Amino acid sequence: MYDIKPEVTAPGVSVYSTVPPYMHGADQIGNYQYAYDRLSGTSMATPQVSGVAALLKQAHPDMTPADIKATLMNTADPLNGDYSVYEVGGGVVDPYKAVHAQTEIEVHAKTETVTNTDSSSNGPTTLASKGIKTIKDDTGAISFGEQAVNGKDLKDSRSLTIYNHSYQDKTFNVQVKFQTLSSRFTNDSRADNDASANGVTLDVKPVVTVKKSSKANMDATITVPATAKLGTYEGYVVYTNKDNPDETYKIPFAIHTVQEGIDYVKGDPAAYTLPYEAGSNATRWSLGVDFKLKSHMRTFDFFLVDPKTNQEIGYLGTGDGMGADENINYYFRGVLNNGQYYPLTGDPDNPISFDFKETDPGLYKIRMVGTNDEGKTFTSDAPVYYGVKEPKVTMNYDAGQIVETANPTDKNVTVNGTAFDADIADMQAAGIDASQGDNMMTYYNPSNSAEKNIPVDGQGNFNATIPLATAGPFVLPITEYDFYDWDKSTVRNYGSTRDVYFVKKGTAYSSAISDKQRINMGDTTTVTFSMKNVTTNVKQAVYSFLYPTQYLDVVNAKPHGTYNGKLDVQYSSTPFNSTYSVMTITATATGDLANTGIVGDASLVDMTFKAKDSYYKGPMQFEDPTGASRFFKATYTNVDNSTVTTQGIQPYFYITPTYSLMRAQVQAEGLMTFSGPEPEMNQIDYNKAGTKISVTDADGKEYGVTDPLG
Repeated sequence: MYDIKPEVTAPGVSVYSTVPPYMHGADQIGNYQYAYDRLSGTSMATPQVSGVAALLKQAHPDMTPADIKATLMNTADPLNGDYSVYEVGGGVVDPYKAVHAQTEIEVHAKTETVTNTDSSSNGPTTLASKGIKTIKDDTGAISFGEQAVNGKDLKDSRSLTIYNHSYQDKTFNVQVKFQTLSSRFTNDSRADNDASANGVTLDVKPVVTVKKSSKANMDATITVPATAKLGTYEGYVVYTNKDNPDETYKIPFAIHTVQEGIDYVKGDPAAYTLPYEAGSNATRWSLGVDFKLKSHMRTFDFFLVDPKTNQEIGYLGTGDGMGADENINYYFRGVLNNGQYYPLTGDPDNPISFDFKETDPGLYKIRMVGTNDEGKTFTSDAPVYYGVKEPKVTMNYDAGQIVETANPTDKNVTVNGTAFDADIADMQAAGIDASQGDNMMTYYNPSNSAEKNIPVDGQGNFNATIPLATAGPFVLPITEYDFYDWDKSTVRNYGSTRDVYFVKKGTAYSSAISDKQRINMGDTTTVTFSMKNVTTNVKQAVYSFLYPTQYLDVVNAKPHGTYNGKLDVQYSSTPFNSTYSVMTITATATGDLANTGIVGDASLVDMTFKAKDSYYKGPMQFEDPTGASRFFKATYTNVDNSTVTTQGIQPYFYITPTYSLMRAQVQAEGLMTFSGPEPEMNQIDYNKAGTKISVTDADGKEYGVTDPLG
């Protein structure tokens, strides 16, 4: 990470070069007359360096690859502008100076060999597998690499050899030139510290004499006080011929000091849930981590930790750390997905289970283990929370409530209450940044699909003024708002939405109120149909709406309460599609009531529904069969045969299933591609191959695909 690379640079921008003719079009294949273009990049610079190296080898056949590299670096020219030695090495290659150089300065170092990670006899043969742990690395740069100071003075040395290939003795004046490179952009990892201000020195012989056709050895020693600022110190050691100042050679040098370890790791998000039944764009079931390093790490390994024992219980994955600099905030995506982890087995031969498990609700830690270039490991933990319970909400309106405004001209209503999440205390105790203010409240008008937030303070309190509907395709004196809440884990209340209806004062409307807000499959509920604020004398009421025959059966319909024996109630059902039918209920006054009519607020009809034994979980609502409105339609005929049409409000009632439903599919591994299953897989009947998908309950009973409730 902090070796000096590249060693040199070469022109690589807008270079006029040969190219394959097809780059000018398919019709130019084989036509080399115009097979040229201007290109930029290392693919243009590299051939130039190779060419200079070839010239050196031609002029000096005895040169080794190390000699050629060192000479190219010794004779390179500086670039215009501010650049780190980590960006340019020695500088721009100078072919003439390199070929005619009479002196070479070589730095001696060693590099570790690659370890064979495959312990089997089939593993690749490497130098390390032969017992060779290091090899010579002669170059033209003094690289001290990344070093940990850990509060102590640092001193390190490198050995150098200067070769005099001429036929006369030479004496060189040696000058150490530190450079300070200010940050050029945000998170500039190559910015330098001021060596003089921090007491950092590089000690070399100030004068070196080398006999003709001979060599001289020397050392370069860098000293970094414990008080020095962490970071990069760099520059060049310049050798100038005392008798010929035009003959100069230089060696780039650099050291990068750090305090070893991981600064922090934090779950992002720090809480999650698993949306088994429904999800939204706000649902978080995948966790990443924010992190900052104190020192470079080659790799990262992630583990799931039980906070009670602080022991690692599962493996989450591995990441490449080569591109991560220290002291910069990074985000690593998808560390914990769908709560799944691979349990640790304790078996040294197979330490990680092949099959994954899912987390149970509660608190965990994600442990990031960083391994540096020397194989040393560092760890840091991030607490995370798996929540399954939505906040407890108290509000000034109940689910299904119909509210008449104080005045016909009111344009807004006030909503207030509290959203409390019992899991917040556990999160805070674990060190997660959490408060009741992380709970979310929204209101949503199903007619225009505009979901908006209601601000929640740190104690979970909310108080907001929200507008009544004034425009849209269903411009009505009735506004429906569905109120949702969810917590920091993004557990959302899909099963307990508060649907509240606001009616402008004095508006004539109808209602259909269920006597039970929730029923199980197989249970019944009675819905009472009423007229509200109708000021005429009504002798007949007709209610028309869509209802899901796939999930509901009609048991009966009869007059409500005191109208028993005074109203004749008839109903009919007409299929609308495979799921819905149109229900029409007609309630006609009889006897004296047919002459006087009904005025004002009155509950007229009770219709009883039974939830079928067909799997369903969710709300039931009756809507206008014409599609003109989400509200059902009611028409009242007066004793003078005039009519009044109103819209009907039917607050949700919910059906809860009495059994669980499992859905699964087979995806044969042998037919999978990188992007997923082949389309042909959908045409295969895996039952013929004896494939079975099943689930086992807590009592050990197995349910398979052939079971009707499986």
